[in-house]
Order: sequence, then structure tokens, then C-alpha cells
Amino acid sequence: MCSIITQTTNVHDLVHFGSKAPQFAVQSCVPWEYQQTIFGQVVGGGTSQSMSVKSQPQNHNLKTWAAAVLGVTALVVLGVFAYYQNSQLSLLEARIISVERQADREKSRMRRNLDDLEVDVERLVKRHIDHQMDTRQLLGQGGIETLVKQMIASEAQLVQSYCENSTLVCPAGEKGEKGDAGNKGDLGQSGSQGFQGLQGLKGEPGSAGYNGPGGPKGEVGSQGISGTKGEPGVNGQTGLAGPKGDTGERGDRGLTGFSGPPGPKGESGGFGSGNGPLPQECCLRLSSPKQIGSKALTVYGAVGDNMLLGCKESGYPPPTVEWIPPLTQLGTTRYVQSKDGLTLMGAQLSDNGRVFTCEVTNMFGSSVTRYQLDISAPVSVSITPTTSNFTEGSPGDITLTCSFNGYPPPTVAWLHVRDNGQTEVVNSNIDSSRQGVSVLTIPSPTTTDGGRYVCRAATANGGRKEASSTLTVFGPPHFENIPQNQSTTTGTTITLHCDVNSVPPATVTWIYPHNDSHPRFNVKVNTDNSITINNADNENEGVYTCIARNQYGVIQTKARLQIVHSVEVTLTPTSTSLQTSPVVSLDCKTTGDPTPNSTWSKLDSSIDKTDPRYITLGGDFLITGVTPATQDKDSGVYICTGTNSMSTVSKKAIVYKEVPVVDCSTTFQTCTGPIGVACGAKCPAGCASTPGMLFGYKDYTANSGLCQAAIQSGAVTDAGGWVTWSMRDGSYLNFQGVTQNGITSTATGPIHAAATVFV
Repeated sequence: MCSIITQTTNVHDLVHFGSKAPQFAVQSCVPWEYQQTIFGQVVGGGTSQSMSVKSQPQNHNLKTWAAAVLGVTALVVLGVFAYYQNSQLSLLEARIISVERQADREKSRMRRNLDDLEVDVERLVKRHIDHQMDTRQLLGQGGIETLVKQMIASEAQLVQSYCENSTLVCPAGEKGEKGDAGNKGDLGQSGSQGFQGLQGLKGEPGSAGYNGPGGPKGEVGSQGISGTKGEPGVNGQTGLAGPKGDTGERGDRGLTGFSGPPGPKGESGGFGSGNGPLPQECCLRLSSPKQIGSKALTVYGAVGDNMLLGCKESGYPPPTVEWIPPLTQLGTTRYVQSKDGLTLMGAQLSDNGRVFTCEVTNMFGSSVTRYQLDISAPVSVSITPTTSNFTEGSPGDITLTCSFNGYPPPTVAWLHVRDNGQTEVVNSNIDSSRQGVSVLTIPSPTTTDGGRYVCRAATANGGRKEASSTLTVFGPPHFENIPQNQSTTTGTTITLHCDVNSVPPATVTWIYPHNDSHPRFNVKVNTDNSITINNADNENEGVYTCIARNQYGVIQTKARLQIVHSVEVTLTPTSTSLQTSPVVSLDCKTTGDPTPNSTWSKLDSSIDKTDPRYITLGGDFLITGVTPATQDKDSGVYICTGTNSMSTVSKKAIVYKEVPVVDCSTTFQTCTGPIGVACGAKCPAGCASTPGMLFGYKDYTANSGLCQAAIQSGAVTDAGGWVTWSMRDGSYLNFQGVTQNGITSTATGPIHAAATVFV
């Protein structure tokens, strides 16, 4: 099992092993039987050595009887002493265990008693040896020193490995076997007075130990001499009682020894530590100080703040905390040290940039953290004068002075907020040559310079403040937003603005077209001096004049409003066959204000302007010399477009070649020719119920049913009729799938050729 022994500081101390010898607690896993042997040999001189009694010659019966009595007495005394030694060793083991937790605190006190203990031990050991029989076999001084050296080397190695590994736990071993009972001593003469054992120090309360087996009861020995009174130990917590040991065999009653003087009663030892295991801080908690976070920190604060430099103790044994520079050298009470770190009370700008170092140290190492203070001062700003008045045209300038401070040093920007709320940055006529001062000069102010001037100071860490000054400039009105020449179509609503800036405020009036001072019924004057024309017509067309006046002057501005008409296009006919006449005439009329221009184009194709058969007369378009051979070229969808400055309008007409008779299953592929060709055919009745493929809506794939597509798109009904279409490029078209007019089609992707039904 693991036990605790005490190790003295040198070999000599161990030889003179005593209750007050300087010692430190070490947990040892040396077998208990071996420890008993060592302690028995060191203290008692060894019980394993055989003892012999020199034979005495028998002179006569009296001498024989006296020698027998003397021998028996000596054997009894030695037996009692051996039993006493064994009891003392058991007691010593329990006391050593209790001393472990108190060892560190007792070390310094024990060292002070070293000399006294050595004297006591030497005296007691010497007296013990002197009282032994001449025939007693004792372990020599060399043997004792050898055993002690071996024990020191073993325990020193254990201490080193024990404290190098902070996670080591040395659990208790198994209970040792019961030792054999000692031999019964022969009846001898009355023994000499015995020695009282050394009184051990009262130790820290330890865990309840295992009760060893009861030894045989020895003969009653003589009372020992008084021992040195031990110092009182610290009362420990009450521990659990250990199991009762087995009752040992009772030995024969020995002769009564001489009574010695009673020794002083020693202080009672402490109790164990309850149910929990013995705290083993050396094993479980040993650690060097830990570094939490960065080793270099910047601590931010403002003037007047209480700033904490968080340096906490960590590690075991509890470390010491040292600040650099030392707090005793700071010469101020603004620095307060606590378990959480160092607090700077009421930071000042002079503290900015200061560096403090916290060093946490114990026997296993140290941890250092460096703190640098970053102190900011709040921004303040003021401006003079706060108000100014000036008359436009007067000599002189306006000067505004902005004073500011803060830390980090702020930067300054000037803003001009006009009377109409518009804000602009001021970048000119600013003098910032003096630290903490910015001067803005406004030379010869006009009414447009009036308003509020803002001095805004801001720091890099986000602090910002501003101050403002109001400048009032008296003078004639100034236009800031004047009406513009505009064109609009009839029926629209339009607003004409006339924004004026002046001090004192100006009076604004309007002169309407035809020099009318009164607005028409559809014109409204707004509170901001603008006018709104609702549902404009030709009577609203003309010149509008805005006049502004105050006591310093009069100004005016004009704008022309033009009422225009949207383009309208009329195209006839919208559908014509190439079979009816060798000449096709398309009449396109366009109207509008301004007068629109007319142009002709062809869907998915182009008009051959080099062909003399194509003639444009004003808005009319003629195709002459139409023959069956020219039908593919002449057919198609023709577009007339009218355009003026206001709008663009287009109309379409289809010129087609006729397809022979078709039925309900005919597809658009019946119309052959190039992309752009147009065809027409007459669908029979009843095609709505005819099954067939149909892809798209209005734009169809070429393989779709012709008459089903015409019904779905609304070109004809199920009763039949003429349908016209043009062949187009389908590579960029996506064909829808819809249900319309009782006909359902399917969607599909782009294809080479497509047909567009003309509706």
C-alpha cells in the first residue's frame, strides 16, 4: 500500500529519528513490511536479530536462581520494549499520514527545533543502548547509515518524479497480510525501567487508515521517562472510523517493572478528513501560471473612465503578481490592485501610451502580459459668430471661426445648408494653419450664400461633434430653379417651376400666354410658386413669364410651352391578294403635330428599292407588274410607320399569294417560298374537332395544323373562312402551349421556320 513517511534533511537527522525532526511529507509506495523493518532497525536496533545470553557458570543454587531470575527479567524487558516499538511504529505511521497536509506550514517551524530534537534523540538512543544486555546483537552504525542512505535515495527519486508530473495520483495500495505473532519471551528477572517513546507532532487531518491486526499483548514494562511535550497540532475534520482489527493473542503477564515518573500528556492528534480521498494538491493542481488571451493588449478608454487591466492569478502553487512599473513608484492613488487586475481610476490624457507589464510567477514558471493604454478625449467644437447679417453689394467679407479639440486630434469639414435645404461641402477659403482652429471666409456674400454653415469635427475612433452659424444676406431675389421650354401632348399634365431665393422673401407672379394675368380654368398656382396645367390643350400653348420682386429688386424669367399631337396612322387595305390584280396599292395616311414622316418596311424581309415595280407616292405604296413568277417576292407583311418628335406609330398590311384548297389536316408547310413570304387559304368548317399537332399560339411551327391554328388564334371560327399568314424565322422564337377558343396547343423550343397568323 502507499503510505506517507517523513524524510529528514540529512542522514544524521534520520539516524536520530525523532518526533520533532525537520521533515517534509512524501508519499511513498515502499511496501509497508519493508518500512516496518527499516523503522524497527533504526529505532529499536532490529528485532530480527537473534539474541543470545552468555552462559553463566553455576557456582551454587543461589547464584543459579539469581541468574535465572535476571535472564527472565531481561527477556521480559526486551519483549515489552519490542512490543512498545511496534506500537510506536503503528502510531507513527498514522501520524505521518496526518502530517502530509500540514507539512508545508510546519517546515519552517520544524527547522527551528532541529538542534533540540537532535540532542533529545541522541540522548534517548544512547540511554536505550546502554540499558541493553551485553549479549544483545545490535545493528552496527554502518548498517544503519546504509539503510538510511538507501531510503533517502529512494524517496528523493520519488519526490522528483512525483512533482514533475502534475497529473500523478498515487492511490492507496491493498491492505497488507497479517504478520506472525512474536515469540513468547522466557521468564526473566525484573526488567529495568523502559523509555517512553517520542511524542510526535500533531499533523493535518488525514484519511482514515486501515487498522492493522492486533499484536500479542506483551508483559507490562517499566514506566518510561517523561518525553518532551510535543507542540499542539491543528484540529482536522472528523474522519470515518477504520475497521476494528483482529484481537491478538494474549501473552503471559510479565513481572512488574519499576514505575517511572509520569510524562506530560501530549496534545491529541487530529482526525481524518471524512469520506473523501486525501487531497493531493501536489499531484493534481501543480501547474505554471497560464496565459489567457494575447500577451500584448491595447486597452481603450476615454478621459475620466475607470480602466481595468485584467491580470488574474493562475497556476498552483498560488503565484505572485508583480506589476512593472511597481505600484509603489507610481506616486498616485489612482492605481488600485485587486484579484481581477489593476484598475486605473479616472483616466487622464497624460496616461495615453503608458505601458504596464503584469508578471505572474510561481515555482514552475511565469506568464507576462503587456498592456498599453489608448486614452481618447471627447470631441468639443464651437463656432463664432453664431449669427451674421450682411447686405448684398456691401463691401466686406464674413469670417466664421471654428474652435475644436479632442484626442485623437479631430479633422474638420465645413458644410453649407441653403435656405431650401440643399447641402453642399465647402472646400474653398478655409484656413486651418492653427492647431485646433479652422477659419472659413465668405467673400462679398450674396443671397445665394445665405443659410447655415456647419463646422463638423470627427476623430478616427468615431467621435464626432458639430456646431453651426447662420448667415442672413439681404438683397434682391435670385432664381434657383426656373421654368424650361417644354413640349407635351394634349391631355397630359405638366408643372412649371419658379424657385426664388431672397431675403426678405420675394413676391412671385405669373404672366400667362396672350399676356393674360389670370390663369385658365385648368391651371393651378401652387404654394411653392410653381403652376400645374391639367389636361393640356391647344389654348395652353404659349409663353409663361415668372416675376419675383422684393424691396431690393425685381427679376423675371420666361419659358415656352408647346402642345403637340401624337402620330396617328391609317392603312388600307390591311389584306390583299396577289391573284386579283397586277397592281397592288397600299394607302397610308399619317397625322400629328409636328407633322410626322412616313416610312415603309417589310416583316422578316426587305423592300427592294432598286426594283422599279415598287413605287412610293407620299404615303402610298404601289406594287406593279405582279405575275405568278413575282408572287414569292411581292408577298409579305408590309409596315407603314409615322414618326414625329413626340411619338412613333406603325400599322401592318398583308399581301399574300393564294394556296389551293386545304382541309382540316393541312399544315403551314403548304405555303412554300422564302422567309417572309405570305400566303392565304380558305379553311373548311368543322376543323375544331379534327385531331392534329399544334405547337405555339399566333406564332406556330410549320408542321402545325393550319386551320386549327386559325381557329385558336381567332382568325376564323369553326365555320371556316379565309386565313392569312407569313413564314418567319423561328430560330429565335419560343412557342407557347395554351388552350384558346377550344383548341389546345403544346409548347416547344425554337425551330428553323415558323408561321405567324395575321389577325
